[in-house]
Amino acid sequence: MNGNGQGRRVPAARHQNRGVMLLIGLGVASRLLRDPRFQARVITVAIGLAVLKRAAQESGTQNFERLSGFFEGNRLRLEGKAKEVLAPSKAR
Repeated sequence: MNGNGQGRRVPAARHQNRGVMLLIGLGVASRLLRDPRFQARVITVAIGLAVLKRAAQESGTQNFERLSGFFEGNRLRLEGKAKEVLAPSKAR
């Protein structure tokens, strides 16, 4: 016996409690999934996430294009300077 006068729980009772909790959980989940307000919220969240994903992709593409343009401009500028430096030495 424990301090409050109750005996030890039998493992079968624990198993039965788990089964009851499982059935209650399944009932709540089933009811929640059939609720139109819950469905509307899920759809709204899904659309919002799709919009955010698309915006992030477009932003990333624009940033990549901007960065590649920056490097391309620098490459052309540096190639021009290199040609200027090498051209006089070839004339000697």
